[in-house]
Amino acid sequence: MINKILQNLEIEYGIPQSVFQKYDFLIQKEQIFIMNKVVYNFNKIRPYRKGILFAQKFGKTIKISDQAIQIFGKYATKNIVELSSEQMSEIIKAKKITNIKMSLETSQKDFLLTYKKYPVGLY
Repeated sequence: MINKILQNLEIEYGIPQSVFQKYDFLIQKEQIFIMNKVVYNFNKIRPYRKGILFAQKFGKTIKISDQAIQIFGKYATKNIVELSSEQMSEIIKAKKITNIKMSLETSQKDFLLTYKKYPVGLY
């Protein structure tokens, strides 16, 4: 499952799979967490959770978390939409954004939102 997610990130957003080589993944029920190898191998205490939420499974769909996009989105090279200040304000208010100018390079339904070149999330 992890390999398929990483392949999809590379195909749809241009994020190279090599970016994730220094990380490990932990699958817990419907959630996938990402962490560095030190955290993954730390077993002296039993924490509630290791790492940050990377993705979550909803039925047959897997959604990459906003946290993961905010960290790894800087490596994206395609399917990126830069938001204006007005659009970012609408996102903060949980409203739908309109007048999006984009050129999607694949059949992907989601695209990566950035604001002032910083990754915000998928939309």
